[in-house]
Amino acid sequence: MHLLPLLALAFLLGAPRLAESSGVVRAEGNGAPTDSVWVFTNRVQVNGEWQSVRGPLQHLVRAFEVSPIRPDPVPYEVRLSVRDAHERALSQSAMLHALRTELARSEGAMVLHVHGYATSLDEATEEAAEMRQRGGFEGPMAVFAWPARSLGVTWPAPGRVLTNAYWQDADAAAASADDLAHLLLTLVGTLGADRVVVSAHSMGNQLLARALGHPDLRAVLSHTPLRALVFASPDVDREAFRDEIVPLAQPLARRRVLYGARDDHMLRMSSIVHDGRARAGLLDADFTWPSTLEVVDITDGRVAAPWFGSWFDTNHALRRHGTALTDLFTIVAGNAPAAARQTLGFMTRDERGAWRALDTPLPERPWMVESTGPRSASATQR
Repeated sequence: MHLLPLLALAFLLGAPRLAESSGVVRAEGNGAPTDSVWVFTNRVQVNGEWQSVRGPLQHLVRAFEVSPIRPDPVPYEVRLSVRDAHERALSQSAMLHALRTELARSEGAMVLHVHGYATSLDEATEEAAEMRQRGGFEGPMAVFAWPARSLGVTWPAPGRVLTNAYWQDADAAAASADDLAHLLLTLVGTLGADRVVVSAHSMGNQLLARALGHPDLRAVLSHTPLRALVFASPDVDREAFRDEIVPLAQPLARRRVLYGARDDHMLRMSSIVHDGRARAGLLDADFTWPSTLEVVDITDGRVAAPWFGSWFDTNHALRRHGTALTDLFTIVAGNAPAAARQTLGFMTRDERGAWRALDTPLPERPWMVESTGPRSASATQR
């Protein structure tokens, strides 16, 4: 058994990200943009604490202050501080009414993000807030917060000496598929399928793939497809993803997008956990993808280094990848043609038809260099 890689998998997926999003004291008078994240969760709350236990769907809106840890001439590469500002529980009807109001202000879409392994509710919502700010997204950002464990470690079990936490989360993801399918039916019925983009990251793709197989959801989306399905760094068997999940998704969304990298160390370790079965988000092999899938290799794009430095980056965290988030929000959610990637100058197309991120500066946004105050109003203050 490969013990060291598995220990690294448990540690890296469980601990550092919490430190990355911890509060950082701002300079006196330095404002921070405030953003709202809409939260749909099937976690149980006990004495104010969200548990890794499945329960009825609940609806929240959380507001965050997001600011750069330091001024930086390359704003897409600066780490961000994400601090919880407000939280409010809403009824389903109030939540849907608020989202309809948000979408009525533009022709854009809502992005529903499905997080990955070893992610607490707090971290899932902080991740979404950072994604929205780093990617400059102006539309509603929502999260489906399923009951993953908050850490990548737990007591061993027979046959799962070092991987029990991983498999427990995989089981929780599978158990949450019907909840996600029912949520998507509600959102599509309220907002319209073309106003919804679903983005899943890492293990969240296992959950999404199961949800897409729900017969009621398939019946609806086959007639009125989603604007897009985004598979970011999917921790899913590569061949099964190509041969089963992509055909499953094809009639359910107007575009299907895969973000992956050639040097995603977390997915390499996951392949070990899965007895050597390569993961779909690891683009390190000569592999033929269907022409119905937009494959985007983000290896060489602009990314903010983690708190412990770029030398130790796992190249797996979507929240820090400026190029991927620009593409997600501007090209995919923005309903721009795929060729706009090359027109805007931050990607090129290789001989196999896949898009490749370039090590090219992205447009600057002043708030990321020097925060100047709230960029958008908090939904909790309306």
